[in-house]
This record gives sequence, structure tokens and C-alpha cells, in this order.
Amino acid sequence: MNYYTGGFFRVPTSASNNINISGTVPQVSVVIPSFNRSDVIARAVASVLSQTFNNLEVIVVDDGSDDVLELKKTLDAFGDERISLIQQPHNQGGAVARNVGVSGSQGEFIAFLDSDDEWVSDKLEKQLIIADASKARLIYSATTVITVQEKKERRSRMPLRGIEADERIGDYLFLNRGFLPTPAMLLPRWLALEVPFNGTLPRHQDYDFLLRLEQYGCEFVMCPDALVIVHWEDLHETGRGLNVQGSLDFLANYKQFLSKRAHSAFIVQQIVTGLFRFGRRIEGGRILLTQVNLFHLGLVEVLSLLSLFVFKDLRIVSAANKIKGAFN
Repeated sequence: MNYYTGGFFRVPTSASNNINISGTVPQVSVVIPSFNRSDVIARAVASVLSQTFNNLEVIVVDDGSDDVLELKKTLDAFGDERISLIQQPHNQGGAVARNVGVSGSQGEFIAFLDSDDEWVSDKLEKQLIIADASKARLIYSATTVITVQEKKERRSRMPLRGIEADERIGDYLFLNRGFLPTPAMLLPRWLALEVPFNGTLPRHQDYDFLLRLEQYGCEFVMCPDALVIVHWEDLHETGRGLNVQGSLDFLANYKQFLSKRAHSAFIVQQIVTGLFRFGRRIEGGRILLTQVNLFHLGLVEVLSLLSLFVFKDLRIVSAANKIKGAFN
């Protein structure tokens, strides 16, 4: 099923649209959705153009932005024939924008990048070594996540391990601290066309994408190097990662794809944790007690919930880790 039905038109940033500097058909198409991100997208595009593997095209899909003129100027300033711009007539969301970019691509492989994130220089080179366009296989890498709270920057590496052969993607993501964001992905173009993003969902389009790929029979293979940098500088301060009803609606439709333990963990991680962090204790407690089996949670999750409920931060977990370290 293709969830995008609207039309689009392409605006070239140079006279030689969709052709890379070597004059060959690109092997990798990089799709970057953008909505009012002309102020930060240069970092993302520059990280693609500086890849050690350069047989690529960069397709920026503007999703009905107010700053499209600034976006065009930013892209034109690179002076690179591998860049093209697709303009959406109105905002339809990142999922639809990614589908539009895939439909307008030429590469054998598709890689996604968010407009505020970036890659390290050998991201594509290392992933292509283990890629196979003839197989239903998604290659992803470890990621460096940058968060800033109270003007203090914190960097963490996620995930700690790749998905195991018989491990369900829901268990990997929600029970075992897995992490598979779209900027870390590389997959065959035919697979991206066969299993597109669901543009009708207001929330969790990336999880939907992964769960449906699993149902299709896709294999997930991780490159252990941290090849992606994801910026979450304002995530906790603004609460932009919290959408209670959107998460509940998603779970109602995708419950059958998750194990019972993954179901409980999803509610805790995607809903209750955020509610407690923002002081919405009654709402969070009600959802926790009515929709979560507490016996499915580990000790760390229980301590985290207690700490967030009381202090709106993880100081209890930090104290427990210090005590544990003192005895090791």
C-alpha cells in the first residue's frame, strides 16, 4: 500500500538534476525531509556530501515549509549537482515526505537522514560493505545521541548491541534498549517502495515502519560503529517527544505485533515516563496502574518510575548506581 497519493514537483538546485558529479546513476539516494529547518539543514547536507563514498544523490523534500526560499539558498550555496529539492504543496508530515523522496529517487539503495542530524564521513561506505540489494535486509549502525539539559551537553552511544537472530524487533526496541532511528538506516530501494512509511499515523511512524518490515520478512543487521549523530538538544525541555493519545492509538492498532512484556515497556517508555517527568502524576499513575503489568518491568524501570514520580528526574537511579559501583 502506498500511503502517498498527492502530486509533487521537483525543483532542481542545478542544471544537472539527479546526476552526481561523476555523471553516473547514483548507487545511494539520500532522502532528507525538511519542515522549517533551513537554519540547521546545512549541517545534515554537508555530512552527506563529505562521505567517503560519493556515488550518491541528495533528495531534500520540503514539506510545505514557510522558509522554502531560505532553504533553496542554503542548498544552492553548496553548488553540488548531486542535490535536488522536491517541494510539497502543503505540510503532510515526515512519513509522507520520505515516501515522496523514495519515489523520486534513482539509487539502488535508500538512506534516510533527518534535517537536524548528521552522519560521520564513512557511514555509507561501512554500511554498503555489508549491504545486499537483492535481499530484504536493512543495515543500521550505532548512534551517538546528543542531549542538552540546563546547558550541559551529554553524549551517549546507542544501542549497546545489535538485534539477535531470533529476537523480535519489538522486544529489541522496548525491552532490550535497542535503538534504530531512521538516520541510521540503509536499505534496498525496492524494499522501501514495497514497505513505505505510513503517512496516516500522527505518531510512531518509525516503529510502524520497523514492525511492518519485520512482518514482511526483513532482516535487521547492525554495523557496530557509531556512524550517526542524533541531536536531541530540546527534547526534554519542550516535551516534543510526548503525545499521549497518539501513543495510545498506535498501541491499540499494533498491540498484536508486540509481546506482552514489550507492550508494558512501550507504555512506560513512551507515555508514563514523560507524564511523570512533566509533573502529570495523576494521569501517568492512572495509565500505569490500568494498562501496565508491573511484573513485566525490571528493577531499573521500577526505580526510574519511582524517581520520576517523586522528583521528576532519575536521582534515585543515579544513587543506586553509585552504591552498586562502590561494592564492585
